[in-house]
Amino acid sequence: WHLAVQCPVVHLVSRQLPATLPMFPRGLVLHDAVLARASLRGRSEDEVLGKDVVLAGRLRRGLSFLEVPGGDCMLVRRGLPKFFDLHVDAVEAALSP
Repeated sequence: WHLAVQCPVVHLVSRQLPATLPMFPRGLVLHDAVLARASLRGRSEDEVLGKDVVLAGRLRRGLSFLEVPGGDCMLVRRGLPKFFDLHVDAVEAALSP
């Protein structure tokens, strides 16, 4: 959560969810962490994430938080790497005799 809030290349897209549960009468806020358009500067998202392994590991395939208004945030979705996101060194080590 702190990375998403403090990192200048991350933008939080937030939306208010309706109050459907009685324990949350003011509803909840869903935050999706995405790359800020200003950080791309004409580059593709893959190019930017390819240069920052930590950011790629955190943002790739989706990262979402749920916030109780006036309360805490919790991680609700973290995307998993796809087969084409594998690190080249790991594949090479696995395939070498």
